[in-house]
Amino acid sequence: MKRFIVLHAVATIGLVLLLLLPTFAVFAEESNNDAALSPSEAYVVEVTDAVSLLAAIGPNRTIRLLPGDYDLSSDAATEILQAGGPTQFPYVYYDLDFDYYGGIVISDVYNLTITADSPQEIYTKNTNDTVLIFDECSHITVSGITFGHKPEKASSCSAGVIATSYCNNITFDRCDLYGCGYEGAGIILSSSIFFEDCIIRDCSELVAYMESVRNIKFLRTEIFGNGTECSYPSGLFWISGESVSVTFQECKIHDNGNTYTQSSSPMFRVDWVEDELTIVDCEMTNNLYDYFGECAE
Repeated sequence: MKRFIVLHAVATIGLVLLLLLPTFAVFAEESNNDAALSPSEAYVVEVTDAVSLLAAIGPNRTIRLLPGDYDLSSDAATEILQAGGPTQFPYVYYDLDFDYYGGIVISDVYNLTITADSPQEIYTKNTNDTVLIFDECSHITVSGITFGHKPEKASSCSAGVIATSYCNNITFDRCDLYGCGYEGAGIILSSSIFFEDCIIRDCSELVAYMESVRNIKFLRTEIFGNGTECSYPSGLFWISGESVSVTFQECKIHDNGNTYTQSSSPMFRVDWVEDELTIVDCEMTNNLYDYFGECAE
């Protein structure tokens, strides 16, 4: 039996949609050792390229990207990652097949801010790699950074842009996530992951895959040009596992999908009835999807 329940309309362009049932998922939990520090308690590291960025990754710090080239697939970065030596990159490694994703993994880091005073881009030319994966990380803020695969709008990608696994309290603020990434964000077994004032665009299949998550929020985020290569009824947003509290608020979602999704795919796919999905005051226009939502028991 499929159910998708609309409980309340908000103005003419917004609606609240909830699915509420008991939940049993296992989520990433906070520990007493990774409580967020104030900016004065963390030190600042300035970086100029991919190697210095990866070497700077660690807990209790702010990394400021100065103007430079942050190609994570550069020969210099690849050589160190393939060597597997922890000396230069103690919190970073490369995994060809990390869970659902392959790519560069940031692991066991807390109280980290990555920011830039002027627009900077972290990217990879490897279309089979997720650009950046966070694993067992907490209290992370990424602000004002663009992430994607080069060249932009390449013919095909088999990996996403950003992924989290067993993480909590990660905020992407004013970030731009672009395709050809298979998906903008893969969020697995994570809680309190926020996208605020972001852009997610031009991903070939879907915007976000969320599995066994809690408290995920997209706030004032613009989402467009995604799903143009989709050939599977995954939906623009796919929520799976026993997920709780996924919210879209004041987002602009427009010009997504293709002729396949227009005839065969929901915009929101919810695989478990335990899921809770809330949509508030979002503008949704020119999206080519067969129907709004689907919930499968």
